[in-house]
Amino acid sequence: MSRQYRNKLPLIASLPAAAALVLFAHATPSSGGGPDATLSIGSATVAPGGSATVDFTVIPNTGVTVSAMDVNIDYDPAVLNPTGCTSSGICNPAFDSDTVRIGLVDLAGLSGVEASITFTAIGANGTSSALDVVIVNCANDFGDPLNCADGDGLITVTAPTPSPSPTPSPSPSPTPAPTPTPSPPPTPSPAPTPPPLTWGDVDCNALVNAVDSLAIQRWKVGLTYPAAPGCPQIGVPMLPTLWGDANCSGLVNAVDSLAIQRWKVGLTVIQTQPCPVIGDPYP
Repeated sequence: MSRQYRNKLPLIASLPAAAALVLFAHATPSSGGGPDATLSIGSATVAPGGSATVDFTVIPNTGVTVSAMDVNIDYDPAVLNPTGCTSSGICNPAFDSDTVRIGLVDLAGLSGVEASITFTAIGANGTSSALDVVIVNCANDFGDPLNCADGDGLITVTAPTPSPSPTPSPSPSPTPAPTPTPSPPPTPSPAPTPPPLTWGDVDCNALVNAVDSLAIQRWKVGLTYPAAPGCPQIGVPMLPTLWGDANCSGLVNAVDSLAIQRWKVGLTVIQTQPCPVIGDPYP
């Protein structure tokens, strides 16, 4: 099911020091009523206890560049259990008890199979689970929201013709484990001194680069990311918005990851003002 998107104020942020600030024109999403792209998940049939892999596919319309998205794949946890996920970006099969989260960013454009999810069937024979594609956000290479349609899938649990069951072998009795000796509680360490902050340097390593873009994608799908001691956590309030919200839209998502990548390669970045310039000291 598709989401409505909020327009952002098209104000231009500064580029890195070496780049000149210029006004620019760029292509905007189509407004003809049809979708700019379709984001869909496949379908499969699987035996009880078996596994099936389905592909997540991005199909942009001609002339449309899809560069950033956060997408949920919702499923019935009484029927399916996600056991693996690979993608061209970041994928977390344990994002929620009934949700796989996919985060994708590519300035050159996303197209074709961008992720594959493996599910194990835990439901009984004859059960099924819809795979509901929920588009959290979908944007072009400038970070402008696109009208992206969703295509849902279905996994059906069907038992094959039964074969004779082998005679089970007796299991050896387990050896009881020794009782562990309790360790004394560790002495608490003093709180680390917060490092100097730079807007866009979300991991506080004194550099704004692709690693910060990756950290935002990992955080968005519920995974951990490395950061310097005392660094603010992505998503915490930091005036005028949130730490990691590079374009100051009020949200931390794949568009912020895209904004950092654009800044790093010397392209313009659209920000909602007031907003610190990416690469400038904060505050």
